[in-house]
Amino acid sequence: MNRIQILQDYLGEQHADAMMLTGEVNLIYVTCTTALEGQCLIFKNHSPVFVTDGRYTEAAEQQLIPHGFQVVTRNNTQPLYHCLSELLREHGVEKLMCLINRHIQHIRNVL
Repeated sequence: MNRIQILQDYLGEQHADAMMLTGEVNLIYVTCTTALEGQCLIFKNHSPVFVTDGRYTEAAEQQLIPHGFQVVTRNNTQPLYHCLSELLREHGVEKLMCLINRHIQHIRNVL
C-alpha cells in the first residue's frame, strides 16, 4: 500500500474529507521527493493535489504527475488561502485535517 492510500484510509477512519500537508518533512514523506516547495492536499476520494508556485511547477509536474498527483500552480498575486479554499470548495470538503509540523489538527465546516 502506498503512502497516499494509507492517508486516504486514515481520512476515512477519521470521517474527514481531506488532509493538508505542509512542511518539508511531511512533503518528503508524501511525495517521496526532496526538490519541491508547496502544499499537498490529500482527498479521501480524489487524486492528491500539489499546490506550488511558478518556480517549482515544471519540477513538480515531472516528479508528481507520473505518481497520480494533480499539480496546481497558484497565482502569486493572490494569497495562498484563496487557492486552497477554491480547491477545497471544488472537491466538496467539509472536514479538513491539517498535518503541520507532525501535529494533526482537525478543522470542521471548512466552507
